Amino acid sequence: MEDLEKQRDVEGYIAKVPELLPAMENTRRRSLKGPMSEEAYAEASSPFFEMGYHATGAVLLAAIEKKRGLPGVMNVMADPRRLLTAYNDCDSGSTLPFSFDPALAEQVAHLGSPSRSKSK
Repeated sequence: MEDLEKQRDVEGYIAKVPELLPAMENTRRRSLKGPMSEEAYAEASSPFFEMGYHATGAVLLAAIEKKRGLPGVMNVMADPRRLLTAYNDCDSGSTLPFSFDPALAEQVAHLGSPSRSKSK
């Protein structure tokens, strides 16, 4: 993270991460409610263009690495659906006071998983 913060093209985006994390959460929430129009998607994702995705991901993964080490980061990289829950578990290691909504994080973590059959 220290190396990333020294890169001129990224440092401005690192400063925006406190705004980008809630925007990321809101975009995930909106997308899980159903399809977004092209205009709505463009508006929701535009803050992340250029280095916004990179800076946000770096902050999230840095908190995970601080608590779980490289194996924790590699687990998230192997299954990115776990990013939000892993970050929440490690957010005390973050430089930012932010936690994702736990219900949303769990919903994202289980995207594509077979639904459990409900007992009748």
